[in-house]
Amino acid sequence: SLCFHSEDKTLTTCSEDGSLVEWNAHTWTKANEFPADRQSGVEAYAVATGGDAGDGQTCVALTKGTKSLVRFFTDCKPSEGGDVKLPEHVQLQALCQHMGMSGPVIFGATSTGALWYHSEIAGRVVMKELALHSGPCLDVRLSADGSTLVTAGEDGTIFVVNVRGLAMIGEGGRGGVTNSDVVMISRGEIQAREEEIQLLASEAAALKVQIVEDAARMQSECIRRVAEARQKDQETIKNL
Repeated sequence: SLCFHSEDKTLTTCSEDGSLVEWNAHTWTKANEFPADRQSGVEAYAVATGGDAGDGQTCVALTKGTKSLVRFFTDCKPSEGGDVKLPEHVQLQALCQHMGMSGPVIFGATSTGALWYHSEIAGRVVMKELALHSGPCLDVRLSADGSTLVTAGEDGTIFVVNVRGLAMIGEGGRGGVTNSDVVMISRGEIQAREEEIQLLASEAAALKVQIVEDAARMQSECIRRVAEARQKDQETIKNL
């Protein structure tokens, strides 16, 4: 996994061997590095940097055996705050974070299709999930102003999620994820809609043909009745 700094100052990468490297984006040389430790059994599979407010602050999604966790690094060195342990059923596919005054707010895309987020307000940890996708959620991205999240899933669906009060979270207030809107439907639903459209188009074509036939029949019937009426009138006039 890799993540650019918000101003493209650095590129941070992590790999399954548990290593973390921060690259200088101007010279493409290693600025900082956390080496792999194969004996520890730790694997890294998602990374997110903190942007301007958290220069040097990076969070990494890790697995150690059957356990999943998020670990914080500063300049590729483990931070003193400790790890965030995830529930057993949660495994993160991708990460992004917002740096608030009280610390980072982390958003993760999970293998179960949910949006997971974690924050700490005045020492109180908030950890929640928002079920979105029918399959694994593959990626998550936060807008520059911290008001909108976008998730992409294996089910072919993209969700745009409104985020309420990231600034409030940083200031010790209440905040969190609110409602979501589907802006793209899954491939299966698209195919179903296409089949519905084709069926409606066929029905419309059949109705058009029927309307033309009915119009021709009615016109013929009208001409016949007018002709019969004229003939009857002529016979009546003749008899007079």
